[in-house]
Amino acid sequence: MSWSSYTVLDRHQKEWDELDTSAVVPAVLLMVCVCYTLSNLHAFLETRAKSIPKHRKACGSWPSPVTASYLTDDCVKIIPSELRCDPDGKHVYWVEERPTEGGRHVSMKWIGYGCLKNSREDETPEGYGARTRVHEYGGGSHEPYEGGVIFSNTSDQQLYQTIPDNEVGGKEVMQLTKDLNCRYADGAVDTSRARRSHLGSWIDAEFVCVRENHAVDTVRD
Repeated sequence: MSWSSYTVLDRHQKEWDELDTSAVVPAVLLMVCVCYTLSNLHAFLETRAKSIPKHRKACGSWPSPVTASYLTDDCVKIIPSELRCDPDGKHVYWVEERPTEGGRHVSMKWIGYGCLKNSREDETPEGYGARTRVHEYGGGSHEPYEGGVIFSNTSDQQLYQTIPDNEVGGKEVMQLTKDLNCRYADGAVDTSRARRSHLGSWIDAEFVCVRENHAVDTVRD
């Protein structure tokens, strides 16, 4: 037992004798400098804290530079339930809520082909918003159709259709319904009984959706 202990101690003593002291001295000096800096910093902060006047305020009344607008102005909320893809798989659509525009819900399109490939654009132009109030809490507010979307407008809850740029030379919005007592949601385009024109667009396609009637005392779907 004593021989083993002697062997271990002897080996450690040999390693210490062979240690390069040139690497130890800079490390010790660095540690001393760090300790000195920390002690001075503590003294400075303590003196600074005593010089700052103290004020008593009610809980929650302290002013803060981190305001609600600071946290949300540059943020855009993506609504996952509004993610869509057109039947041809050429475009992807979604709805985003923009705090900088008063919370306007904008139908967006990601272009997957052509000269504008991998770019995105607003489908609902300024003055329109894609949001439905069916059942008050809403539902699906837009649906892809012919390179554009059919959407429920926020302000009047009516259905509108956006016309792609390549057909009319600019963004155009066409109103489809004019019954202000009704709201629309969760629509889908039915082309099972439709036919294609010589230009390739659908003729006699139907838009099937939930319609909520507010013209009577009891709301009907």
